[in-house]
Amino acid sequence: MKEKIIINSFSDECREMKYRAFLASSKEILFSRKFDGYCTKNVANFIAIANALLYCKKNDIDLPIYSNNMVAIKWIKEKKYNSKLYKTKKNQIIYETLESALKWLNNNDFKNPILFWDKKKLGNFKSFFYMINKY
Repeated sequence: MKEKIIINSFSDECREMKYRAFLASSKEILFSRKFDGYCTKNVANFIAIANALLYCKKNDIDLPIYSNNMVAIKWIKEKKYNSKLYKTKKNQIIYETLESALKWLNNNDFKNPILFWDKKKLGNFKSFFYMINKY
Protein backbone atom coordinates (compact mmCIF):
# COMPACT_ATOMS: atom_id res chain seq x y z
CA MET A 1 0.00 0.00 0.00
CA LYS A 2 1.33 3.40 -0.92
CA GLU A 3 1.38 5.62 2.15
CA LYS A 4 -1.39 8.14 2.56
CA ILE A 5 -2.88 10.34 5.25
CA ILE A 6 -6.46 9.62 6.25
CA ILE A 7 -8.68 12.33 7.69
CA ASN A 8 -11.36 11.12 10.00
CA SER A 9 -13.87 13.34 11.74
CA PHE A 10 -16.98 13.02 13.84
CA SER A 11 -19.65 15.54 14.66
CA ASP A 12 -22.84 14.70 16.48
CA GLU A 13 -24.02 18.18 15.45
CA CYS A 14 -25.15 18.88 19.01
CA ARG A 15 -22.44 18.38 21.60
CA GLU A 16 -19.01 17.82 20.14
CA MET A 17 -16.76 17.64 17.11
CA LYS A 18 -13.51 15.73 16.85
CA TYR A 19 -11.11 14.80 14.13
CA ARG A 20 -7.76 13.16 13.56
CA ALA A 21 -5.29 12.44 10.83
CA PHE A 22 -3.37 9.20 10.66
CA LEU A 23 -1.09 7.25 8.39
CA ALA A 24 -2.98 4.51 6.54
CA SER A 25 -0.32 1.81 6.80
CA SER A 26 0.59 2.05 10.49
CA LYS A 27 -2.50 3.84 11.88
CA GLU A 28 -0.07 6.26 13.57
CA ILE A 29 -2.04 9.32 14.65
CA LEU A 30 -0.40 12.49 13.37
CA PHE A 31 -2.72 14.82 15.27
CA SER A 32 -6.17 14.93 16.81
CA ARG A 33 -8.46 17.61 18.20
CA LYS A 34 -11.72 17.67 20.06
CA PHE A 35 -14.12 20.59 20.49
CA ASP A 36 -17.29 21.02 22.47
CA GLY A 37 -20.15 22.66 20.63
CA TYR A 38 -22.33 22.49 17.55
CA CYS A 39 -20.63 21.76 14.24
CA THR A 40 -21.63 20.26 10.92
CA LYS A 41 -19.88 17.25 9.39
CA ASN A 42 -18.79 19.33 6.42
CA VAL A 43 -17.20 21.99 8.63
CA ALA A 44 -15.50 19.32 10.77
CA ASN A 45 -13.96 17.75 7.67
CA PHE A 46 -12.96 21.13 6.22
CA ILE A 47 -11.13 22.07 9.41
CA ALA A 48 -9.51 18.63 9.61
CA ILE A 49 -8.22 18.76 6.02
CA ALA A 50 -6.90 22.30 6.50
CA ASN A 51 -5.16 21.16 9.69
CA ALA A 52 -3.62 18.23 7.78
CA LEU A 53 -2.33 20.59 5.10
CA LEU A 54 -0.78 22.84 7.74
CA TYR A 55 0.78 19.80 9.46
CA CYS A 56 2.20 18.55 6.16
CA LYS A 57 3.61 21.94 5.23
CA LYS A 58 5.30 22.37 8.63
CA ASN A 59 6.77 18.85 8.45
CA ASP A 60 7.63 18.83 4.71
CA ILE A 61 5.29 15.90 3.98
CA ASP A 62 3.89 15.51 0.48
CA LEU A 63 1.62 12.49 0.96
CA PRO A 64 -1.91 12.49 -0.44
CA ILE A 65 -4.67 13.34 2.02
CA TYR A 66 -7.90 11.36 1.85
CA SER A 67 -11.33 12.36 3.13
CA ASN A 68 -14.74 10.79 2.65
CA ASN A 69 -16.42 14.20 2.47
CA MET A 70 -16.74 15.57 -1.06
CA VAL A 71 -18.17 18.88 0.16
CA ALA A 72 -15.17 19.57 2.39
CA ILE A 73 -12.76 18.58 -0.39
CA LYS A 74 -14.52 21.03 -2.74
CA TRP A 75 -14.32 23.80 -0.14
CA ILE A 76 -10.60 23.15 0.38
CA LYS A 77 -9.91 23.31 -3.35
CA GLU A 78 -11.96 26.50 -3.71
CA LYS A 79 -10.40 27.96 -0.53
CA LYS A 80 -13.82 28.96 0.78
CA TYR A 81 -16.68 27.33 2.62
CA ASN A 82 -20.42 27.54 2.23
CA SER A 83 -21.93 26.48 5.52
CA LYS A 84 -25.00 27.39 7.51
CA LEU A 85 -22.95 27.18 10.69
CA TYR A 86 -23.70 30.21 12.82
CA LYS A 87 -21.41 31.53 15.50
CA THR A 88 -22.84 30.98 18.97
CA LYS A 89 -21.43 30.93 22.49
CA LYS A 90 -21.40 27.12 22.35
CA ASN A 91 -19.40 26.85 19.13
CA GLN A 92 -17.28 29.99 19.29
CA ILE A 93 -13.97 28.06 19.33
CA ILE A 94 -15.07 25.88 16.40
CA TYR A 95 -16.14 28.95 14.42
CA GLU A 96 -12.86 30.73 15.16
CA THR A 97 -10.94 27.61 14.12
CA LEU A 98 -12.96 27.52 10.89
CA GLU A 99 -12.09 31.14 10.14
CA SER A 100 -8.43 30.52 11.00
CA ALA A 101 -8.34 27.51 8.65
CA LEU A 102 -9.84 29.60 5.87
CA LYS A 103 -7.31 32.37 6.44
CA TRP A 104 -4.43 29.86 6.36
CA LEU A 105 -5.70 28.32 3.11
CA ASN A 106 -5.96 31.72 1.44
CA ASN A 107 -2.44 32.70 2.50
CA ASN A 108 -0.62 29.45 1.74
CA ASP A 109 0.01 27.04 -1.08
CA PHE A 110 0.11 23.30 -0.59
CA LYS A 111 1.42 20.39 -2.62
CA ASN A 112 -0.58 17.52 -1.14
CA PRO A 113 -3.29 16.03 -3.35
CA ILE A 114 -6.67 16.05 -1.59
CA LEU A 115 -8.52 12.92 -2.65
CA PHE A 116 -11.89 11.29 -2.05
CA TRP A 117 -11.91 8.04 -0.09
CA ASP A 118 -14.10 5.77 -2.23
CA LYS A 119 -15.24 3.09 0.18
CA LYS A 120 -16.37 0.84 -2.69
CA LYS A 121 -12.78 0.65 -3.89
CA LEU A 122 -10.81 1.26 -0.68
CA GLY A 123 -13.00 -0.17 2.08
CA ASN A 124 -15.24 1.33 4.73
CA PHE A 125 -13.81 4.69 5.75
CA LYS A 126 -15.88 5.08 8.93
CA SER A 127 -14.39 1.94 10.44
CA PHE A 128 -11.05 3.72 10.78
CA PHE A 129 -12.47 6.00 13.44
CA TYR A 130 -13.10 3.02 15.69
CA MET A 131 -9.93 1.12 14.86
CA ILE A 132 -7.74 3.69 16.54
CA ASN A 133 -7.59 4.37 20.26
CA LYS A 134 -10.21 6.78 21.51
CA TYR A 135 -9.32 10.37 22.28
